[in-house]
Amino acid sequence: ASRMAEQVTSEILDRVPPYNKDAELGVLGSVLILNEVLDELMLFLKPDDFFVEHNQVVFRSYVELREANVPIDVMTLVDHLSHVDEWQRMSGRPEEGSYLADIASAVPNAAHARYYGEIVRDKAVLRKVIQTSTQAIQEAYLGLDPQETLVRAQMGLEGVETSLHAEEPENAEPAAASALASLFARADGDQPPNFYTGYEATDELLCGMRRQELVIVAARPSHGKTMYLLNLARKLAVQQTHKVLFFSLEMSEGQCLERMLSAMGNVNGNHIRNAMLTYQERVSLHDAAEEFANAELWFDSSPDRTINAIRSVTLRHRAKHVLNIVMVDYLQY
Repeated sequence: ASRMAEQVTSEILDRVPPYNKDAELGVLGSVLILNEVLDELMLFLKPDDFFVEHNQVVFRSYVELREANVPIDVMTLVDHLSHVDEWQRMSGRPEEGSYLADIASAVPNAAHARYYGEIVRDKAVLRKVIQTSTQAIQEAYLGLDPQETLVRAQMGLEGVETSLHAEEPENAEPAAASALASLFARADGDQPPNFYTGYEATDELLCGMRRQELVIVAARPSHGKTMYLLNLARKLAVQQTHKVLFFSLEMSEGQCLERMLSAMGNVNGNHIRNAMLTYQERVSLHDAAEEFANAELWFDSSPDRTINAIRSVTLRHRAKHVLNIVMVDYLQY
């Protein structure tokens, strides 16, 4: 099975990477016909998205000419290329006359420039997927650290995904209308409200925690940051049924739960650490533990988690479970 997998992988990697010659020429030809289409293409297309090297150089020249407010036509392009060292040193460089003639005659008009550009972009995404996957395969065969290999592969693929989504600036008027609609929906109970911590002073200060919001709890050492976060995680997961993922880089899962049970059962922490519990304390701890029966609270207590590893674990967890809140104890600068 291993040899078959290696053979299939080798056959795949020996193929010509995905690209579309006509679409690349279509983009370049469209810009020659109507310079203004370049402004839209530059929102989602980069020179490196072209597979053919000389097409990359020409598109980069288009961008440079546009930024310099120089009209883009065959004459200005030829002049610009004459000063581009990369073009002059390029091996297998096409004969300029016939190559530029191919560009100029590639399309009859610029009406479909964006369509051609999206084809070029999509083929580039596929090549990046192949490149990222190939690197992961090589690292896996070399026996490198599996966690770091997985993190790099995930980050590489996520980076590829972002290139599929070209975001344009949003006008304030529709953005304000959208924000107002969201606000009114929350006020009317049609959208989930903010997350409230259960700590009155905190909720009054923050007005609850919003989705996609970063909240940093900062204080000097030994001032109760960890206990505060553990109690907060308990309130959110047990009392409010939110889905919470808690990363602890200092304490094990057992130590975290001992502290939480101590607070929930109102049992002296020293009694728990010394395992000297009265009957009533045992009952209180048992009742407190039962509160976790239906709570969706997960712990990751690996002490060597890097930022990238935390991100990777979170993404994998989110793919399997609904996740509302992530807590990390702690981050050091």
